[in-house]
This record gives sequence, structure tokens and C-alpha cells, in this order.
Amino acid sequence: MSTYHGPGTYYIINEATGTAVDLYLGGSAAGTAINGWATGYDNNTHQIWLIADAGRGQVLILNQGTGTFITAPQNLQQNADPTPNTLASVKGNPGAPNDPYKRWLVQPQSNGNIAFRSVAYPSKVLDLDNSGQANGTPIFAWGDHQGSNQRWKLVPYFG
Repeated sequence: MSTYHGPGTYYIINEATGTAVDLYLGGSAAGTAINGWATGYDNNTHQIWLIADAGRGQVLILNQGTGTFITAPQNLQQNADPTPNTLASVKGNPGAPNDPYKRWLVQPQSNGNIAFRSVAYPSKVLDLDNSGQANGTPIFAWGDHQGSNQRWKLVPYFG
């Protein structure tokens, strides 16, 4: 059974590390870093995300505290990953929900976790850089290699 139960509010936890998707310092400015960070499930709005239905099977991922979207970078190549890899970092950005860089597809995996596939770059998914466990590990839009660092568990937030 998938950890995704439809639109709702969730902690997004990396399968490989158990770290959460975190909007750095809860920033609302365009370009705020989105990283992996330890979580205590302690109502930290940096780590609470609303997954909203955007139609056509697509979702928007908005931070609970700021309303900023997880946004793929522009100017990536569809079938190649950039050098340096930091060019693939996803960011928190305000703005219009019709922007394809802000849209994702939820793809259930056989173990119940999910992958988030970019609408703007169908070959890329949300990826915790090299399964890094350190706070501040970047999250990328990266070519899908089926790694556990590209798979996510959704934990419902009921706060």
C-alpha cells in the first residue's frame, strides 16, 4: 500500500536516510534551498508540505509555513545531468501554480513509497544527493536511476 493517500499535508521522508525534505530556515524568498534534514516530527513548518492536486495526475508541493513550491531548476537538459551537480538543485519559489517547473507526478513504488517525477523534465525525479545523511544535503531534480535516495515515504501530518 502506498504512503500517498491523495492530496493532503505530509512530512516527506527519504527512503535511504530517513531525513526530511526541509525548506532552509523556512525562507519564503525565491530560490530558498530545499535540503535533507533530520526530523523529529515536531511541527517544524520547514518540513511540512501540502501536496495539492493540480489536475491531469499532477501535484504541487507547497511548504506549509510559506506556501512556496518545490521547483525544478530551469535550463536542465532532459537526458543529461549537469556538472556541477548543484545546477540541478530544487528550490523553494513563490509564484503561479501553472508553471511546469513547479509540477510533479506521484509514482507509487512496489514497497509503498513514492517517487516525485518532474513534469518539466520527465526523465528526472527528486533525488537526495548521494544519500547524504548530513543536515543540508541538497535535493536535486536528477535522472531516475531507481535509487532509494530517489524514493520517499509520506507521513501524514495531523497538526
